[in-house]
Amino acid sequence: MTRVRVVGASGSGKSRLARELAAALEIPRFDLDRMFMEPGWVPVADAVAEQRIAHALAESKAWVMDGNWSGWAAPAWDAADAIVWVDLPTPVTLWQLLRRTVRRIVSREEVWPGSGCYETWGKAFASRESILLYSARSAGKFRRRYSAEFARLAAERPDVTLVRLGTRGEVGAFIASLQRA
Repeated sequence: MTRVRVVGASGSGKSRLARELAAALEIPRFDLDRMFMEPGWVPVADAVAEQRIAHALAESKAWVMDGNWSGWAAPAWDAADAIVWVDLPTPVTLWQLLRRTVRRIVSREEVWPGSGCYETWGKAFASRESILLYSARSAGKFRRRYSAEFARLAAERPDVTLVRLGTRGEVGAFIASLQRA
């Protein structure tokens, strides 16, 4: 595995897994959320996102890239030699997301270091833009999307390693196996 996409529902632990995976493989990590957002939660123009992703893919022959963005992120999907899907049960994902969100709000921790993006009580719990509401609503969509993509890739690209992690134990065992290798 040298070009790895990590996907999964919001709060599933994909960013944490991507950080650990990049560290274990000693390769750079690129966060798609960060490529698509400017400080203050301002989305970038499509051309900017496309340029950032193209630059990241050209910057290194080996990488880990996490996030669910499609569209301009498609080249990263196509360039990957491994796809890791963190597919935890929705209640587990929502619990992890709730803990992370409260921690970030209380500590005033940036969502991505240097991003200028912060979570707030109002946005997290009293908004249509709530990450918790988004995760609950989109869990089924992501599960259908990645099930279909895994089936397609298994048929069309047998050279791609497909890893579906359905429990926290499987995530831990996957990281441990990479650290031993």
